This record gives sequence, structure tokens and C-alpha cells, in this order.
Amino acid sequence: MYRTPSSELASKTSYTSERYVWINERMNWSSAQNYCRVNYNNLVSIRNESENQEIMKKAQGSPFWIGLFNHPWKWSDGGTSTFQTSNNYWCQFGYNWEGQELCVIGTQDGEWGEIDCTWSSPFFCHKSKALLNLFYCLNFCQTMRQRGKAKNTCNK
Repeated sequence: MYRTPSSELASKTSYTSERYVWINERMNWSSAQNYCRVNYNNLVSIRNESENQEIMKKAQGSPFWIGLFNHPWKWSDGGTSTFQTSNNYWCQFGYNWEGQELCVIGTQDGEWGEIDCTWSSPFFCHKSKALLNLFYCLNFCQTMRQRGKAKNTCNK
């Protein structure tokens, strides 16, 4: 079977040092999650205090959605970070405010708080360090499949 050199695949990859993308459009949590998944990778997951501070700086005092939701609390990207801000008494209880699903918002003071997921807020998306062009990936797979079929036909 024909193998495409990894350098060809690498040439179709975009690298960026910008990991967090500020989306200054108000959406509810699930719409924000969908927007991030379609256009970037996912809602941001915060793994440590330095990431928290970096994101807070970029938010410039605005509240924003992060990828933490429900109780038990889960990250939108399936990650397992156990990082919490110092004001984390709320996350131990997972209040279900008036029967509403709860999601987590970053606040102006660098803390997090739970709020009804239908509330509208700006948000941060996480952008992967390497994003493959989806069209290229699909085209690549189709080409490889066609080459495999052609080779099988010729060998018969």
C-alpha cells in the first residue's frame, strides 16, 4: 500500500501559539460549546493557576463561560483537571438552582461560580496547537481508499 510521507500531512497542519480565543458574543453555555467545537476545539478547560490568570487577563474584567458543567462537575473536553480557584465552596455541593442545569463562569475577580446554563455570556474557546484542515483530511482519506481499491484491482 502506498504511504504518504508524514511531511506531506505536516505541511497541511496549522500551528499556533494562541491557545485561548476570546469570543465576545453572548451565548448560552451549550451554544458556546457548540460554537467552539465547530470553529476551534472546545470550550476552554483550565488546568492550573497560570492558565487561569492568562485567561482572566484576556477577559479584561468580563465574566465568561468555561468548559466546566453539571454535578459531579465535568469538563466539556472530557479532561480530568482537578484545579479549582480559591473560592470553590460552591463546587463541593453542585447546587441545582431551581432545577436548572448549572455551568461554570469565570468572574472579574479571578474566581469561578456556578450559574444557570441558559444565561448568556461571552466565552473562551480552546484552540489546539495543531489543527488539521478538515477538507484536506477527508480528501486524503478518500485518495488513500481509492489507491487501495486500484491496487487490489490491478493485483487480481
